[in-house]
Amino acid sequence: MHGVNMKLTDIYIKSIKAGDKPKKYFDGGGLYLHVYPTGGKLWQMAYRFEGKPKTLSFGAYPIVSLKDARDYAVDAKRLLNNGVDPAIHKKAQKAAVHAEIHNTFEIIAREWHEKNKSTWSESHKIRTMSMLSNHVFPFIGNKAVNAITAPELLEVFRKRS
Repeated sequence: MHGVNMKLTDIYIKSIKAGDKPKKYFDGGGLYLHVYPTGGKLWQMAYRFEGKPKTLSFGAYPIVSLKDARDYAVDAKRLLNNGVDPAIHKKAQKAAVHAEIHNTFEIIAREWHEKNKSTWSESHKIRTMSMLSNHVFPFIGNKAVNAITAPELLEVFRKRS
């Protein structure tokens, strides 16, 4: 049987069977494997921030290995030591990735075109989208707007002239 003060091992984790109630298997330092009656195994870490108990999830085993879960827990503890709530940090990282994916130059340019086309002549609408599609999108269309540098933009303009 797995002792209270023993660290988890991959062999032990693989042997864990789901019961009729959720159960936690602790690895130390707040890290534990939460095993659900459905058989799902989720890495979590209990911690306190500003005096309040909180939980951070790292992902499902075996996709997130024991080693990875421990590494994530160390990273979370570093954040805590620097006065940062790791759950808030994780949400901010996800939001930044989401913004980068959904704020490419092409997406923003197409939104701009859609918003303004009702005020333009038919020929201007077509010419503008054609210019963007043929001369701009192939070079910087898939880049995040905040990642486009002035030299990259200048190069696009030079290719056009």
